[in-house]
Amino acid sequence: MAVVMNIEELSAKVKVSVSTLRKKVMRKEIPHIKIGSSVRFLEADIDRWIEEQAVKAVV
Repeated sequence: MAVVMNIEELSAKVKVSVSTLRKKVMRKEIPHIKIGSSVRFLEADIDRWIEEQAVKAVV
């Protein structure tokens, strides 16, 4: 079963402020789901998104 988080739960998980996350949602920079006026995040999508944000070392 998919784990679904609200914005406050995501904020605690990734240690980013709620206001920053709201900006990322408005700019469509972070994967999210809109259910009516509510915004939700699938944990699997967020984990993938975090991996994509990683800066690769240049060797």
